[in-house]
Amino acid sequence: MKDFSFLISSKRDYDTHARKTVDSIFELKTDYLFEVIVCHPEEVKDDRVKWIKDDKLIGANYSFNLAFLNSCGRYLSICVDDCVVKGDIFGSIKFLESELFKDR
Repeated sequence: MKDFSFLISSKRDYDTHARKTVDSIFELKTDYLFEVIVCHPEEVKDDRVKWIKDDKLIGANYSFNLAFLNSCGRYLSICVDDCVVKGDIFGSIKFLESELFKDR
């Protein structure tokens, strides 16, 4: 099991769109274990990601749900193919595991 799963849905060319999102995720400094799952109609050849084929092309909801079914993270981040991940996104784990949320 991973600490965090980044789910990316895309129909656009991976190298000109989603790769930038993936690059930004891997530039983050963290000790947490994470995975990046890209749901895309065409095979994604990037050893850093787990590619899931979007076989129906019926919208982002289907694609994100398909990615989720193939994820193993305790926490999820849903990303579109043109976002850049910066800052302390992994700080959300500390927040969700804080005293504030212990009984929720």
